[in-house]
Amino acid sequence: LCSTSSAFLSTPALSVFERGAALGGRGRARAGLSRSLRAAAGEISHISFDLDDTLWPTAKVVAGANADLAAWLLPRSSASVDGPALQLLMKDVRRIRAEECAAVGLPTTPVSYSEMRRAAIERSLTQAGVGDVQARAWSEEAFEVWLAARNKHAEHLLFSGAALALERTAVAFPGVKIGAITNGRGDISAIPTLAPYFSYSVSGEEEGVFPHRKPSLDIYKEAVRRATGGKGFGDEVWVHCGDDLENDVAPAREMGMLTVYLCHHGDRGRGGFSTMSPEEEAARQAKAEAMRDLPDVTISSIDQLPDALAALMASRTRASSVAAA
Repeated sequence: LCSTSSAFLSTPALSVFERGAALGGRGRARAGLSRSLRAAAGEISHISFDLDDTLWPTAKVVAGANADLAAWLLPRSSASVDGPALQLLMKDVRRIRAEECAAVGLPTTPVSYSEMRRAAIERSLTQAGVGDVQARAWSEEAFEVWLAARNKHAEHLLFSGAALALERTAVAFPGVKIGAITNGRGDISAIPTLAPYFSYSVSGEEEGVFPHRKPSLDIYKEAVRRATGGKGFGDEVWVHCGDDLENDVAPAREMGMLTVYLCHHGDRGRGGFSTMSPEEEAARQAKAEAMRDLPDVTISSIDQLPDALAALMASRTRASSVAAA
């Protein structure tokens, strides 16, 4: 689904600033920016990011969190909570919910990823002979262990250049408000390398947001509300960057945002951690194929983002000049 794009410029990589001065030294750092970045500075007011598979590889992060979960449970129970086993149990939770709703003639009630995972852990414990009350208590505690591990592994497994891309972007566009719009449980505030750049985050798992996960416009509207205090972004330029055409590019465009599509070369797959059926996955791929021409810019790695933004804004400036002539 990737198509080549010349909408980003190749510029020398900047040296990493000391972390404590990443945002405080913008004025001094601007001297080291490429000419294309300086020319585009100040034209973007908002940038939002997807998190999973945009800033870190989800399959590896979840695999690491699952391993930490298994290690935590090992002295407590013989329950099998390795990744594949846990994923099968999560799919069972989703299937059983659908069957229960169908049995009484009701539409299927959505199940959050958090609910599926907690229920799967609890079921693995009861299947191993743990009593219901203890299994419920341990599953709640184990889920918190898993969440902390997820963020720990996200910090350690950031895509190469992710932190520097955020740093360069924050310097190139002074005053830009950066946020996250995710369907997952990644907590940007718990990832020290990235947290200083982000002003807000919205998760499709949050109470008050779920079940309106991406590609619903509701989660994007909530992001706009948090970023602007409810005023909306009007004529300001908002760019959304993500790795999913259906969840990121299409709804962001509908919201009036510019879009940067991170299309990883090669099929990295989902590492067995998707709860979708094969039929749902195939339908999703078909939708994505129909959306391949939607992005304003396509990049193949997150470190290309600052130059892609500069080129995008430069092209908009040229187009405006031609229109005004």
